[in-house]
Amino acid sequence: MLCCGIAIAASLIACLQGGPRLLYGLLFGVSFHFLHEDAKIRPGIVVCIGLVLRLGVALLGARITVAQIAALGWSTALMVIGCVLSTIFGAT
Repeated sequence: MLCCGIAIAASLIACLQGGPRLLYGLLFGVSFHFLHEDAKIRPGIVVCIGLVLRLGVALLGARITVAQIAALGWSTALMVIGCVLSTIFGAT
């Protein structure tokens, strides 16, 4: 239920302020990180950080093309490459 509430809040903020829903969801999720120690909430969080998060990140990545990144300039492209590499190597 908590993850659903975060998803609804992220969708509402994205509609009102613009921006990707997944980004707002991740920001809200980070702010509720302290709840991962609660035994009642942990099973739902485990499901959401596994399948749901990976699916969301894959779908978000599918919307960003190399041409869009290149259009923003080399500094942005290098930043994107650095973020992707740090995510890949930091997640293992």
